[in-house]
Amino acid sequence: MEMIRTQLAKAPARDSSGAVRLPVDRCFSISGFGTVVTGTLTSGRIKIGDTVEILPSGVSARVRELQVHDSQVEVAYAGQRVAVNLSGVTRDQAPRGSVIGTPGLYHASQRIDVQLQLLKEAPRKVKFRDPVHFHSGTGRTVGKVIILDRDELEPGESAYVQLLLDQPMLAHRGDRFIIRSYSPMVTIGGGVVVDAEPQKHKRFRPEVVQRLKDLSSGDLGFWLSKLEELQVARIKDLEKQTGTGREQLLEGLETLKASGQVELLAEQWVPADLVRSWKQRLPEIVADYHKKHHLRHGMPQATLQARLSDKLAPKGFELLINAAVEGGEVVRNRDLISTPGWKPQPTEAEVNALERILATFRKYGFSINNNTDVWIKLGLEDIDTETFLSYLALEGGIVRLNQESTLDIDSYRKAERMLIEMLDKQGEFTLAEFRDKLGSSRKLTQGILEYFDGQKYTRRVGDKRVAWNLPEKK
Repeated sequence: MEMIRTQLAKAPARDSSGAVRLPVDRCFSISGFGTVVTGTLTSGRIKIGDTVEILPSGVSARVRELQVHDSQVEVAYAGQRVAVNLSGVTRDQAPRGSVIGTPGLYHASQRIDVQLQLLKEAPRKVKFRDPVHFHSGTGRTVGKVIILDRDELEPGESAYVQLLLDQPMLAHRGDRFIIRSYSPMVTIGGGVVVDAEPQKHKRFRPEVVQRLKDLSSGDLGFWLSKLEELQVARIKDLEKQTGTGREQLLEGLETLKASGQVELLAEQWVPADLVRSWKQRLPEIVADYHKKHHLRHGMPQATLQARLSDKLAPKGFELLINAAVEGGEVVRNRDLISTPGWKPQPTEAEVNALERILATFRKYGFSINNNTDVWIKLGLEDIDTETFLSYLALEGGIVRLNQESTLDIDSYRKAERMLIEMLDKQGEFTLAEFRDKLGSSRKLTQGILEYFDGQKYTRRVGDKRVAWNLPEKK
């Protein structure tokens, strides 16, 4: 008895701060109360009124009542034997082998990575893809043994294997399990779950086995490995992947951060090696963009982010850009990123085309309905119009009112002066009045006025424009 007490004292305390996980060992109905499930709460705490998820079915239910050792309680804690009265669920939806858990956190899987130990007394060896009966918690199913580093496992030997299950089961890293031979059904071994949601592995790969060894080494190695799989993850993503409570997970991530193994970019955790790779690649991507787009002043920041990583959120990407700018590796001009000293390098033919385009905008001024008119007049329908217009706008030769309409800078300044004069004289005006003042089409006039609205020079009141924050007369 003293030995039992000693071993119990060494057992780790159950985590009541983590996510709820209750393997169901019984499910029955009571008249007037509905469905009741019982089991031992392995982690977290359950309160009356909580919403829980039943896995693997994915059905949601609400906790109506709780009992611990035949006494009604408001809250049940990890390690306690508990009966849960559920509303919104039938007995068939929560059978033995199900798991009651925190909604959206757990996922049942048909692949489980484990460290398997065969009993010395096992009647025979286990071969690759041998069928076995798998038992964990209160659940059981049939599966195949995928031995990763050999073709067979002798009695008494241990190995990392992947179990391919016939039915999805909810397991958790650190869960104990046993396996029984398919026929006759005799216990032949057991072990510990290493990864409850792994990818399919290729056999005889030393790096695969090494990764599983790292996962077995402790929580920090497991969390880091999961983060490396995800590349970028918010804390809620890691909660789902690891089944670990937020407080415990954050404490571990801060430890990994202090040791230089992970970084926090805004609200996302990223392996430090990946961040270093991004910092190295960022200026290289921009330089490559310059080679392919020699007429552009820089690479749009959104395009750069998409090239670097489609998983990194804008706030995290902004931190990388700021670091690169401060380090002198790139230059930012509004939303354009370029390498230091970069200037567009138009060819002789492009210079000629640019001069013709600008001259045409100047010649026709307010008479141009849209950009297409210019391309038709010049016979340039096949050119990269976006690149040419962006170049002229950044060089200060034109103002792009919208995607369809453009003014040369002199005509635009003239429109600004007319705006100020009309508001000084009238206090307000309609689109038709401004159109007549310009001698332009309604479409171009609307584009000009909407541009002024966007610059907060004017604002609409009904069908009229009034002054808001007018520019200085130029």
